[in-house]
Amino acid sequence: MNARITLKEAAKSANLTEFYVRKCIRLGSLKAQKYLVPGADKVERYEIDSEVWQAWLSREKRNVGKRPDNRNKYVLYATEPEFAELLKIEAVAALLGEGLLLRANPPKH
Repeated sequence: MNARITLKEAAKSANLTEFYVRKCIRLGSLKAQKYLVPGADKVERYEIDSEVWQAWLSREKRNVGKRPDNRNKYVLYATEPEFAELLKIEAVAALLGEGLLLRANPPKH
């Protein structure tokens, strides 16, 4: 019999949340089975075989919450004069090869 780990242990070992591990089980990308909790007659919990867990970790691409270019997304609220200043800063950043500022709601002409 293979060693089994609980969802809590699995999530902690991979620095993931339990919610993400449950989601992967629900979507079918991670296989888990329900087993009776020791000392309780009718209580079950999901457990993952350690071999299945290691195999899933090796092939799973976990880029959770990251954009493809690894930049963070920030929303800046600015008045027109403040936005003009931001554009000046963006011009300097463009010279340095940094990211772009995008206007969420461009003015209607």
